[in-house]
Amino acid sequence: MKSKAKVVVIGGGVVGVSTLYHLAKKGWSDVVLCERKELTSGSTWHAAGLMPLFNMSYSVGQIHKYSVKFYQELEKETGQDVGFREVSNIRLAENQDRMDEYRQYAGVAETIGVKVNFLTPEEIQKAWPLCSIDGLVGAIQHPEDGYIQPNDLTQALAKGARALGAEIYRQTAVTALEQLPDDSWIVTTDKGEIKCDVVVSCSGNFVRQTGEMVGLDIPVIPVEHQYIVTEAHPKILERQKEGLPEMGVLRGSDGAWYMREEAGGLILGPYEKGAPACYVDGPSKDCEYELFQEDLDRLGPHIEHAINRVPIFGEAGIKKVYNGAICYTPDGSPIIGPAWDRKNLYLNDGHSFGVTAAGGAGWQIAEWIVDGEPTIDMLGVEPRRFGDYASKAWFEHIGNECKNVSENVGLLDMSAFAKCRISGPGAEEFLDNLVANKLPKKIGRTNLCHALNTKGGVHSEFTIMRESADSFYCVSAGAWQRLDHDWVKKHMPEDRSVKFENITNQMGVLVLAGPKSRELLERVSSDDFSNEAFPWLSGKNIKIGSAETLAIRVNFVGELGWEIHSPIEVQNHIFDALMDAGKDLGLKPFGIRAMDSLRLEKSYKLIGTELSIEYAGYESGIDRFIHPNKGQFIGRDALVQWREKGFENSFVTLEVHGVSDADVLGNNPIYSNGKVVGRATGGNYGFRVNKSLALAMVNPAQSEVGTKLQIDILGNMHDVTVIPESPYDPKNEKIRA
Repeated sequence: MKSKAKVVVIGGGVVGVSTLYHLAKKGWSDVVLCERKELTSGSTWHAAGLMPLFNMSYSVGQIHKYSVKFYQELEKETGQDVGFREVSNIRLAENQDRMDEYRQYAGVAETIGVKVNFLTPEEIQKAWPLCSIDGLVGAIQHPEDGYIQPNDLTQALAKGARALGAEIYRQTAVTALEQLPDDSWIVTTDKGEIKCDVVVSCSGNFVRQTGEMVGLDIPVIPVEHQYIVTEAHPKILERQKEGLPEMGVLRGSDGAWYMREEAGGLILGPYEKGAPACYVDGPSKDCEYELFQEDLDRLGPHIEHAINRVPIFGEAGIKKVYNGAICYTPDGSPIIGPAWDRKNLYLNDGHSFGVTAAGGAGWQIAEWIVDGEPTIDMLGVEPRRFGDYASKAWFEHIGNECKNVSENVGLLDMSAFAKCRISGPGAEEFLDNLVANKLPKKIGRTNLCHALNTKGGVHSEFTIMRESADSFYCVSAGAWQRLDHDWVKKHMPEDRSVKFENITNQMGVLVLAGPKSRELLERVSSDDFSNEAFPWLSGKNIKIGSAETLAIRVNFVGELGWEIHSPIEVQNHIFDALMDAGKDLGLKPFGIRAMDSLRLEKSYKLIGTELSIEYAGYESGIDRFIHPNKGQFIGRDALVQWREKGFENSFVTLEVHGVSDADVLGNNPIYSNGKVVGRATGGNYGFRVNKSLALAMVNPAQSEVGTKLQIDILGNMHDVTVIPESPYDPKNEKIRA
């Protein structure tokens, strides 16, 4: 066994071996994988091997698309059969809501180049003759979908990795991880130690134990998943005898199950609601090829639904029931990328569709490690999208909230904002290099600043207020606290000239917005809130009632307003004071969905939608926040080169015509003369302008104001027009009032 390597991959399932292969494919041949038992002895061995391209996530959709293509290329490269069967995948819909979901998905698929067919009930019967079409509205079909043999795939990946110089150590358990002062790692195994630059956890069911080795609580838990394999059935055997093609993978979405042919019989895999968690305290150290006791009673409703749809399933005897562990994260998408608070540690875990995702996940984790960044927008699977925490809106009520903010005054609790203080003698120089905008010069002034990645795409967005000569208060999106704070910490100089303080949980934030917000603040505070004393984009300490607090004149809704940042222990006092004093002014709370509607009317951009590493900062339309002439900053040179090369995208605001019951959700394809020319990044109804709006990235040739295009909303084509940015109050007269 080697004592040194560039990378150690922990875990020999299909995800781990794919990671190893792709690292070696990128030219890093000095990489090793440690598997505690045998390859595929965890969840991979009992996986049903399905390859569902369907996924509502833009990130996961691209990962799955890559996998399906790559697995076929891998077979040619290694000469080893991976057992891929392109039989198609058919998803049934028993109601219009399900079809609407499929139409929304089809738009996502269009933007990433995945082919989707819509089937009528009659076409379903033709493709799957043994399926009852009673009560079906229709279906979608992925013609390039199918299934694969997980063990064969893993062995092909292993063969390919070894051929590229990688090494695999089976029967080698990792027992400890230690990070050295230079941020390299000592990986201790039961066969000796390996010193390496980077560690990648592909630990599957053992991921929480791997996390414990480095002091991280990884938000992944295994749950039991059962599937049933039947005996052969005469009707399927007869089809085979006649040389008829294998029927595709069938998915009863409304009954939460999948079904496919297997050795003349059928496999039924139900997705149980509230399936039992397992390995809560971790699998045993001897765990290998482990299954749990089956419990068919739990599957009763799924089985009944499946029999109603495919009657022959009820006629075939049961050959085997598999009940094994698969991993889930809180939102169902995997975690792929850098760990938080630890350098040179990457996670490729939490895969509930591990066989499907393995190829794409290995590809992107290798891009991240070798080149420093992924090549596709990975926010949907970012490990740092979860924080330490781990309702439906109704249209009418959102409209009422928006109207009240525009006519009176509204109060929004945004305490979830990520908040930190960056201070010290090197703070200004550090931040100036981290962000593309100029830092505020005067104490109390505030600027919107973006941190770019090294390629010139947008990684993070911060509101930065200068507190003193060497102290800055930085606020960013609450959903990306872990991501943003980890980005800051990993770029800090090692000379201790910069201090980072996470004060997210210490500070509450209330957003006060609306034309009567100044009058309300004057009632609860003796401070001067006039435009002359308290201009837009400034902040200062004020007193509300008996509470000392920081007020910053900025907001994300486009009205006169302030953000009130206070110690969390006095927030209730401030809230009560505002609510009591604002009764006759029409003060009412409003929520995030209303804020989203309001921000779209101002063409305000969000990280992960309009702002992305896939788009140059200039493509996202944040030119006024980028100053390449201020001096060097991360991503500057690449951004300048990108601009010289020319851009493929341009940010636009769209008015959507002919909408009756569904606005743009995001990831909807945009067309010009039948050709895809872009995608919507977000959309909503704008109650102040009484228009359905969308923000989008389109080909620059289609970005001129007045351009007529089309957009797909739930399968229906709508005309859209490119309109000027900020359709509400374009001159910012209200926010500056």
